[in-house]
Amino acid sequence: MPATPPRILFSLQEKINKLQMGLWRLFKELGAYPSGYGTFLLHRTATYLLGLDPIECAGHIRIEALRKAIQNTVQFSFLALAFFVLLDPKGIYEWLAVSHDELPMTHTSAKWWSHIQDLVHYHVLELIAEEYVKSAGGYFAIPKSEDVARAIWNGRPLSRCSRPPPPVNFPDLREVLRRSAALTAKSHTKTGPTIIVGDFRHFFHQIRCSPNLSQHFCVITENQEARAREGKRPPLSHYRWRTLPMGWAWSPFIAQSVGLSVLLHHEKGERELFELPIGLSNLPTYIHIVGGGLVCLYLDNIFAIGIDHNTMQEVE
Repeated sequence: MPATPPRILFSLQEKINKLQMGLWRLFKELGAYPSGYGTFLLHRTATYLLGLDPIECAGHIRIEALRKAIQNTVQFSFLALAFFVLLDPKGIYEWLAVSHDELPMTHTSAKWWSHIQDLVHYHVLELIAEEYVKSAGGYFAIPKSEDVARAIWNGRPLSRCSRPPPPVNFPDLREVLRRSAALTAKSHTKTGPTIIVGDFRHFFHQIRCSPNLSQHFCVITENQEARAREGKRPPLSHYRWRTLPMGWAWSPFIAQSVGLSVLLHHEKGERELFELPIGLSNLPTYIHIVGGGLVCLYLDNIFAIGIDHNTMQEVE
């Protein structure tokens, strides 16, 4: 693994990242570009008094069907690793860098009990027997807005036991602006190019993991209902995270791969709207639109710009 960069460089990179994400948010508010989903809130003091944003789509993406739809397309072979890790019973050996005996077993504070029960209700968490727990990380939440919180599984301990994931190759804001300006110059319409902005609702929670994988995304905490009934130290309850957790090092790569697969997939008989270079070995930064244009995906945020209005209607 590469050496950790000097702290002064790391601080500078953090400031650049914050500036970029702030600009993404500004552009989205203006109706032009997607944002980083409230990244500016990450460093605020989290409070467990905030309730969770209701999650109504846990595990909705049919990962197995999506993999079958694209697995025979050589052009999309760079997406195979993400599906392998998500679905294959032996996929854990692709990212695990230690033996199972060395995996973390972190307990979660009982103050998050109400959140845990909400996540069970939303089908994000599932109660399991202790014997099925392979690894456990802590749970916490950060503000998503002034009113609701975002659920985070603390995957740092497991990430330290994982191999480094492949690069995600997120779009660079400056390059997006440059390419958008070039497309605007090529547009011959009075209104200019067509811009589409969208996002996937609760995207990470839509991506379901195989039970074999999700046994490594567990939460262990004291059962507060038992404490209330019996008035003594309660037993531990064990849960597995059924969907892709935010907080694990591989999650951004997997989410980006699944998002690209959803965008690239088309049913038989539908016109292919996107073009990719042949022989890609890593995730593409951009997807080119037939007739002129590009699509950028930043995890759950989608930005598309094109000069052919009819094609952009199909893209939408």
